[in-house]
Amino acid sequence: MNRIIRSMLFALGAAGAMTLALAQIPRELPVGTIGVEAPSGQVILPSSIPGTVTVPPCGGCPPRNVLATEKSRFFLGNREVTFADLKAAVAGKQDLLLGVGWTNTTGELVIIIGPAEAPAQRPDARR
Repeated sequence: MNRIIRSMLFALGAAGAMTLALAQIPRELPVGTIGVEAPSGQVILPSSIPGTVTVPPCGGCPPRNVLATEKSRFFLGNREVTFADLKAAVAGKQDLLLGVGWTNTTGELVIIIGPAEAPAQRPDARR
């Protein structure tokens, strides 16, 4: 019984932390911004900025190329980071959920939001 209660409390705490993190992210995005959530393994980041980010706009849709510029913003949780920081945080991790937003009219990347902390890989996940 204690295990169930602890699990429920952990889940509530995690949900609260995510809500707090999202509250810190800019609320004003350009009109016409398209936003998707995609696993990090399906988002291809460029080697540097400016560069092309490839992202699937929906399940089963062909990938879309959007241009990352100096105006693009990058977040890990609620903390704004450099592109290099974001890239290092998701490197080699295929299943992190990333929020990606771009303007539909220009195809320019507006924002990428990654998790505040990448979950530690379970020792048995390599099997």
